[in-house]
Amino acid sequence: MNLPPNTGTARGRGRGTKRNEDANRGLAPQLGQSPHSSQSGRNEASGGQGSTSDAPASNLQRSERSLETKSSEAGIQSSESDPRGSVRGRRLITDVVHSRPQGLATKNGVSGTKITVQTNYFKLLKRPNWSIYQYRVDFVPDVDNTRLRRGLVSEHRSILGGYIFDGTVLFCTNQFKPVQNSPYVLELLTKSRAGENFEIKIKAVGSVEAADNQQFQVLNLILRRAMEGLDLQLVSRNFFDPKAKINLENYRMELWPGYQTSIRQHESDILLCAEIAHKVMRTDTLYNILSEAIRDNDDYQTAFKREVMGMVVLTDYNNKTYRVDDVDFDSSPLSKFNTKEGDISYVEYYKKRYNITIRDFKQPLVVSRPTEKNIRGGVDRLIMLVPELARATGMTDAMRANFRLMKAMSEHTRLTPDRRIERLGVFNQRLKSAKESVETLKSWHIEIDSALVEIPARVLPPEKIVFGLNKRYLCDSRADWTNEFRNSSMFSHVDIKRWFVITPNRNLRETQEFVKMCIRVANGMKMHISEPR
Repeated sequence: MNLPPNTGTARGRGRGTKRNEDANRGLAPQLGQSPHSSQSGRNEASGGQGSTSDAPASNLQRSERSLETKSSEAGIQSSESDPRGSVRGRRLITDVVHSRPQGLATKNGVSGTKITVQTNYFKLLKRPNWSIYQYRVDFVPDVDNTRLRRGLVSEHRSILGGYIFDGTVLFCTNQFKPVQNSPYVLELLTKSRAGENFEIKIKAVGSVEAADNQQFQVLNLILRRAMEGLDLQLVSRNFFDPKAKINLENYRMELWPGYQTSIRQHESDILLCAEIAHKVMRTDTLYNILSEAIRDNDDYQTAFKREVMGMVVLTDYNNKTYRVDDVDFDSSPLSKFNTKEGDISYVEYYKKRYNITIRDFKQPLVVSRPTEKNIRGGVDRLIMLVPELARATGMTDAMRANFRLMKAMSEHTRLTPDRRIERLGVFNQRLKSAKESVETLKSWHIEIDSALVEIPARVLPPEKIVFGLNKRYLCDSRADWTNEFRNSSMFSHVDIKRWFVITPNRNLRETQEFVKMCIRVANGMKMHISEPR
């Protein structure tokens, strides 16, 4: 069955829902209406008290089979990797950096000229010297919405003292004694803004000492909490600044600048690594892509699936990203799903929950399979999205092949060292001046240096480039030997005597010019390339 984002779901129960099987079955989308939806702002309060889930879902076992069958019939394969994240990609980050091989007395070089360079690291001048206690938090009735969980826990901050809560694990400086005849150390009663009563059960897990490597997990959680005070937007795992977005209007695209951060132990200090990142945010929705598929293809369903399968989309109403795993053309915004208050259509739900008006009632619904993290959290049903409300992110292969687009992007993403240092300085200044950020760091006795870490380095002497006939050239300080390369034979080469060129007729002239250029340049390097056959 199909549910929409931010409906109540029960962890571990897999509560079934009933879809209106007759709603819009067999109807092709009528795409004459505007794809823009009206919003009156997000209803989720800053304190986190909203609804108890984040997406419509359906029974996973039934739908998993449906997904596999539909994908097979369409001849489409989706990537197993989850491309959620920023332009710079992901990499494995460990808590302790081992940069000195065992048995090596010194890493200092001896050749070249000594200089001092700046890095993209800030030193932690002051860090907490504490024992911190780790707890697991459960809710009765269960709550799947992390924002609501955090809001409910924050009602008891006077009891908890300084704490960090990620939705499941609570790190706290206070130690609580177990409740008699109970595995829990605290059992707290609270009420949501909607008037629903909840019981918060807190169970002791262990403790983290300042000398433990697990402290870095806590330090990174504290840093993320501090960054929440910078008025940034969390997209997937990183923070980006929509207010500083760069519009590429000719390409229906935005670039959101942001930051990737990590606190780790280095050889002698704990350092905060900060990298400048950019998130590609497209202004077109899945509805726009569907409209183009219908306009340009007879089999628009297969074309649309091929275009969006594996794509990561952003839903602005709840600031969440989802991976597209399938498209359900048998469902529409008029289809209904089950809630505690009874059956409701997607049209009614979005109007009631977010004051969003869905304009096209005949568009299909997009299916997103829950991630492993969702399943561990109890959300084990498929998530249903409305194309009008799902904004495409990332870049397609066609975009990457667009030279003008890539050049326009590089003007903003390829920062010079001076510009990068300036941006890192702005990040540090914001972290030290934003009220919420300052209070968070101060409450945990953490102080971050204002200056970038400087390290000694060496400029190596220029290398000698050896060409054919043992001709040598001393490379300049820019490491540029292009001119010499054009007029000197290569140290070793193989002549190309037999080769073929295949080109479309429309590109014949450009191809001929390219072949002539290759032959001419090769002659200058004393290399022979025959005319292609």
